[in-house]
Amino acid sequence: MIKLRNNLLNYQFKQQRNINIEINTQLSIIKWYLEDAEPSRQRTNDLEWINKYDQSPRAKLRKKHNEKLQKLIDKHDLKLKRSAKIITTNDTSNVVNMSKTVLTHEQMYVLSKGLKYVPTPSSLNVIDIITNSEKSLFNVPKIFKQAAFAEISTYVSKWKKPEHNNLSKEERLALKQIKCNPAITVVTADKGGKVVVMDRDTYVLQIEEHLNNRNIYENVKDPTNLIKTSLRRESSSLIVQST
Repeated sequence: MIKLRNNLLNYQFKQQRNINIEINTQLSIIKWYLEDAEPSRQRTNDLEWINKYDQSPRAKLRKKHNEKLQKLIDKHDLKLKRSAKIITTNDTSNVVNMSKTVLTHEQMYVLSKGLKYVPTPSSLNVIDIITNSEKSLFNVPKIFKQAAFAEISTYVSKWKKPEHNNLSKEERLALKQIKCNPAITVVTADKGGKVVVMDRDTYVLQIEEHLNNRNIYENVKDPTNLIKTSLRRESSSLIVQST
């Protein structure tokens, strides 16, 4: 904060010094012109008049920079308030940690927002947008596909990074730590909609137990050989027909 203010003040001082140099140069030119063109003229009043109106642009420039500085200070203070927001009182009862990993309160708080909570994007992945659009519009008539691509292109070209983020810097860091932890997995409970944090090994083991339950799932035979035989038969039939 102090560094930002000092940098802005130094920038203002440099600009003011350049303006003063320019003003003094212009005054010297005017003074030389008056002395050369009208040596008998009383130049004191002229210079006083010039100096009087010279203060107006200086004051406007100073006011403009002060307003800009104040806006930056207010914006910085707002970010500090958001990042320094006390979240220890927030309810995290909808998060159940069944893993061996100890989660911080920031991580629990981020998870308490729910798995459908969408953080504000900092950028657009154009490749993913194009790929997903191609997949979803594969069987769509050409005229509708062209119209859809035109709308998508307009949206991508006009997209701007949102000014306000729905997650603080600490919350984004907590979310990244959860995402990069290979020992845990985060799922939604079957009932109640709670967020459950489990050890990945335990989660995989439970899935395998469910899949091996013959009362629920039937053991399916490998259909690869049947598919191969069917393909050979169809291929042979096509070859015979073509000859």
